[in-house]
Amino acid sequence: MAKRVAVVLADGFEEIEAITIIDILRRADVSVTTLGLKSTTVTGSHKITIKADECIESLDNSFDGIILPGGPGTKLLASTP
Repeated sequence: MAKRVAVVLADGFEEIEAITIIDILRRADVSVTTLGLKSTTVTGSHKITIKADECIESLDNSFDGIILPGGPGTKLLASTP
């Protein structure tokens, strides 16, 4: 069974930390789902906007791992219950 990983993206995420890990994991045949913290449209710290696969409400215990990219968006991640 393939491993499943969620990458949670908040506005202000560090693009290289998110996109690089998503790319590497997908190349390794890991199923990666990107989750936007507030919506599926998320803008990184260098004004690159990407569309997440789903919103954070989709996060459940079926994932084998969760990745939280750094950057100014970590303040939003830290303040989210």
